[in-house]
Amino acid sequence: MNLLYTRMIKKYGEDEGIKRYNIWLSKQQGHDLNYFIKKYGEETGTKRYNEAKTKRKKKLSKIGLIELYGEEEGTKRYNILTENRKKANSRQGMIEKYGEIHGEEKWKNFCKARCVSEKR
Repeated sequence: MNLLYTRMIKKYGEDEGIKRYNIWLSKQQGHDLNYFIKKYGEETGTKRYNEAKTKRKKKLSKIGLIELYGEEEGTKRYNILTENRKKANSRQGMIEKYGEIHGEEKWKNFCKARCVSEKR
């Protein structure tokens, strides 16, 4: 099973966890291949899904941001994006966001959920 499914069961119990996971999953269907195939048919749906997937990936890549905003601004935005990603998943980033006490707690939960060493 996936990590979110396991977490929801752990947090809410078997019945409520499965219920909440299924609600979350139903909201995600606009992004999967089956949704596009149901809506547009096998061939067109697959084509549109691949185009949408490529477009989403490109928006967060350095090349995609440079195409959207130009060399200087695109590079600047990419650098900010990568710094924010690094910070979001670090002990220091969580302490800055949530404060000393809650940040440490969030960090420990983050590490425990991913079986990561707490040294970062």
